[in-house]
Amino acid sequence: MFESFSDNKSFLAEYQRHAAAFAADPTPVAAALTPEFIREQTAFARCGESETAVLLRIAATIAAQPELQELFAFAVYHLQHSPADATYGDWPDLHRQLGPEGSCLYLLAALTLIPGIRRTYCDLGVDDAITRDTTLEFSGFCRNHLQGCGVPGIFREQLYWLKLYRDGRLFRLGRMEYKAEKFASYGVVLRHRRTAATVMLAPDGNRYAADGLALPPETAAAVGWTAVYRETPTTFTGHPIRPEGRTEPTPVTLRRDDWDIMLRPGDDIIDTHIPPGGGLSPAVCRDSLQQAAQFFPRLRPECHFRAFFCLSWIFNTQLEERLPETNLARFMREPYLFPVPGSRFAGMFFVFSRPGITAATLPELPRTTRLQRVMLDILAAGDDLRYGAMFYLLPDLPHFGTQYYRRHYRQPE
Repeated sequence: MFESFSDNKSFLAEYQRHAAAFAADPTPVAAALTPEFIREQTAFARCGESETAVLLRIAATIAAQPELQELFAFAVYHLQHSPADATYGDWPDLHRQLGPEGSCLYLLAALTLIPGIRRTYCDLGVDDAITRDTTLEFSGFCRNHLQGCGVPGIFREQLYWLKLYRDGRLFRLGRMEYKAEKFASYGVVLRHRRTAATVMLAPDGNRYAADGLALPPETAAAVGWTAVYRETPTTFTGHPIRPEGRTEPTPVTLRRDDWDIMLRPGDDIIDTHIPPGGGLSPAVCRDSLQQAAQFFPRLRPECHFRAFFCLSWIFNTQLEERLPETNLARFMREPYLFPVPGSRFAGMFFVFSRPGITAATLPELPRTTRLQRVMLDILAAGDDLRYGAMFYLLPDLPHFGTQYYRRHYRQPE
């Protein structure tokens, strides 16, 4: 079996690891290639008619070829049962077997998750309308592939994400998606008891460049500087991070009598994901955040959610500087930004819908949108793109739209 994929050693090794359990799995998959099943799932996820027509055609081809049937069945099994962190980027690309629409096999396999997702979310007490909105990511990923490759499908690199829905962890509420998480070691957020000013102190040992942006941990000691953070029974000592996303090189010491801890590592947070499409106007974002602030305490009453959090290429401060009048920049001015280590091509996959972008492939990329042009101009100037992160404290949500953290920030002394 899988003679056509004999050169794909990593995939064959993955198949061998699961072969016994896969062979014993009683789940029937033939029905998942029928027009009735495909139309039902694509309608629920709101895929377009033209995309559905392509999936129907590819499904008929798969059903007529035993090797493709077996690969489809294994993909279904793997998506249904593999750990959440199992990835698919090195699985066969299927161009040789199915042409440019080869990744439709994986999209068809992904659609088999939808009935289970509906059951899981129903068991959690989630309204079916929210579940349906959540599965919009299936059609969103299909549009990503259509934009980048000109045909429907799904990038294998994005398949793993769908298992968050399989496991009942991620929910679309209005414009954005959310899941419950714990705040990682990004720093400590304090609020002054008298003035209500908010300040974040950088975590101990983090590395920063002279401009206050984060450096990778492996950066040589001769480059940049290292943050310190200390707590005593009476004080907090650390480097303030400005809400625009830069860390101050000079540490401060703050009295505990004057400051309350609002957020620290280990606290419950609502982790935010911004899916493609829908814009980022302040009103749309506010509405989504308000929905999530009401939804998660009902879903997870045992948690005490303190803040929204997001780590993304979206919060690249270069984009705010170069596109100041866009909704993207307006959105970035609302939360409290803080720097995290980045990578040269941060966000390029999502903006251009092309995996594996390198310096050599940059000249091939389109310059259709302002965002595309800005990102390419940054790289052409020799700079790296950046990641960024944000938090927004739940008690401050009524202030969303007022640039609350920036307007009330005062450099602590």
